[in-house]
Amino acid sequence: MSNELMQISSLDFPSFPSRKENPMMIPFIASDAGGSPTDVQLLTLGTTIVVFIIFFVLAAKFVWPQILKGLDERDQKLRDDLDSAEEAR
Repeated sequence: MSNELMQISSLDFPSFPSRKENPMMIPFIASDAGGSPTDVQLLTLGTTIVVFIIFFVLAAKFVWPQILKGLDERDQKLRDDLDSAEEAR
């Protein structure tokens, strides 16, 4: 019976990746190799900062003016509607 249970359990449950195949274990593998999981990765940090600056500049130049324009148009429409309602009284 235990042989049948072993066969069933191996079919029902997927095999878990080993420690080296699991991406969540990368920091711990690095610490086993002599590094620390809290080491700063300068390439990743620099790339992140550059991408953020590019995104910020593009958003400030193209997206933000469109948002402000839409808000100003909405504000003007509301003011016009309020003035029309006051005149209709």
